[in-house]
Amino acid sequence: MNRNRYLVNTLRLFAVVLCATARGQNIEGTVVNSITGAPIPGVSVQIKSQGKTIQTTTTDALGAFRLGGVPDGRYNAEFNKRGFDPPARDADVRQPFTVLAGASIHRLDAKMIPLGSVCGSVFDGGGNPVPEAVVDLMRGTLNGERGKSGKDGTFCFDQVSPGTYILSARPSQGLQLKPPESPGDERHGWVRTWYPGVIHTSAAAKIVVRPDR
Repeated sequence: MNRNRYLVNTLRLFAVVLCATARGQNIEGTVVNSITGAPIPGVSVQIKSQGKTIQTTTTDALGAFRLGGVPDGRYNAEFNKRGFDPPARDADVRQPFTVLAGASIHRLDAKMIPLGSVCGSVFDGGGNPVPEAVVDLMRGTLNGERGKSGKDGTFCFDQVSPGTYILSARPSQGLQLKPPESPGDERHGWVRTWYPGVIHTSAAAKIVVRPDR
């Protein structure tokens, strides 16, 4: 009789150990504005392993998040929200990390970079707004963003990473846009123009975009 009780107790204890191991580890952290230090709510936080998303959550009003029951393994974390760049590539939270059951809670504290904006207007030589002009905002290797001016000639890029850019405008292909009137025998036409009003990239003024607070 005593022997049977011993076996039952041993099996129960074994089951408890298995359940505790299966819970996995917890990951907690906060996400803040890299400029102001203010918490950022609504950030999508993803934990990935070998390119596959394992768990996803969203930061609360205080910029905090928690992922529970993460299995043992090697992971990467991704942070995304409109209006912000992810943490810098050399930040600790961008590096792979290991989760082990039974270890202390793993923390991921991230700083996201607020994006800036570049807005303006396109005018012809006579000071009239140019609608549907192709506007390119470029950096480094001349890769960047493309947009169009509105009916009133205005344009705006509102998701711009901090950095140095050059800006150009030109008529849309296929758009029958009459050039401004010219005095005398002069003939006017359209040419790609670089900010603030030059025709060569070497003379283009640099536009410095700073983080938007």
